[in-house]
Amino acid sequence: YVQGKTSDTVSAASGTKFDGVVWSMSGGVLTISKGTATDEYAAGEMGEVRSYEAWRSRDDEITKVIVEEGVKNIGDYALSYMPNAVEVEIADSVESIGLQAFRESTAMTSVELGEGIKEIGQEAFLLCSSLTEIEIPGSVKTIGQGAFRECEALTSVKFNEGLEHVEQYAFRYCANLAQIDFPSTVKTVGEEAVYGTAAYNAQSENEFIICGSVLIGTNVNEFDIDHPCIIPEGVVCIANKVFVDVTITSLTLPESLKYIGNFAFDGGMRNDYQCDKTLTELDLKNVEYIGTKAFQYWRYIKDVDLSNVYTPSSAVASRIFPLSTITAICPGPTSIALFSEMIPVGVVLRTIKVSLSKFSHCI
Repeated sequence: YVQGKTSDTVSAASGTKFDGVVWSMSGGVLTISKGTATDEYAAGEMGEVRSYEAWRSRDDEITKVIVEEGVKNIGDYALSYMPNAVEVEIADSVESIGLQAFRESTAMTSVELGEGIKEIGQEAFLLCSSLTEIEIPGSVKTIGQGAFRECEALTSVKFNEGLEHVEQYAFRYCANLAQIDFPSTVKTVGEEAVYGTAAYNAQSENEFIICGSVLIGTNVNEFDIDHPCIIPEGVVCIANKVFVDVTITSLTLPESLKYIGNFAFDGGMRNDYQCDKTLTELDLKNVEYIGTKAFQYWRYIKDVDLSNVYTPSSAVASRIFPLSTITAICPGPTSIALFSEMIPVGVVLRTIKVSLSKFSHCI
């Protein structure tokens, strides 16, 4: 039986001492719990598991990790490179899992995530090559960049309503992941989030690549009057960069669509631009969020309805509608979209429809 406090545990990552967490190990089980006021060196408010030398020297002995109630965060690199840890149990009090927290723990087959986790950090489970299944609790809002990248044994991921953001490469090259059903609450999906998965590859002959409620990609290089781009009903979110370098001269968006990702319809490096003079109207009346430069190079749009579009309070009013007749729009929680990021300077918008409620905080 081994136990420790911060008197002998120094963070390999930050060089600071353990803050608010005590640990013990018995029979290959590493148990991490919140310190108390009686723990001379372990008491603290953070309750964060960090990367500590104390159990690093015993990595090969650890077969199971239990993070107990009271611990708030699993920090960067905290439990990475554990060669023999098969099981991980994380209490509901844990709110976040940090950068590469479990990276290359190659024996891990089972992870039980607590119901309080809000964010799974960047590359948190990168190269956990034995992990076969996982359930993402409804409390999770964000799955970070490359969080499960190259988990090649992963065959099942259960998503729950509540998930909002899936960052780029999140499940990239999970070669055996055959079904991905993102819930309708997902608002943004980064590029190549599911690239190289069995679910992605199985749709290689389809016009559109769709995972649950999210349009992930397309296998078509050009849509025109004879072959219009009609995005199917049921799609709630269009992922980042789906139509980069895809020529579109006829576009129909579904009524179900609420979220359009960064650069979703961006013309990329094309010199002939993806939207020609024949496409002058765009129906966005049901859309609630539009990402950065989503419609860059769409130069001939005349009519746009942004009644429901939301923008963060960081929007700069002078850049919302370049060259438009609207001269003052205040940023705030009810302000309209930062349209300069969607349609760049040089576009002349002849007609813009905006709900008056979006101006309720103007002075």
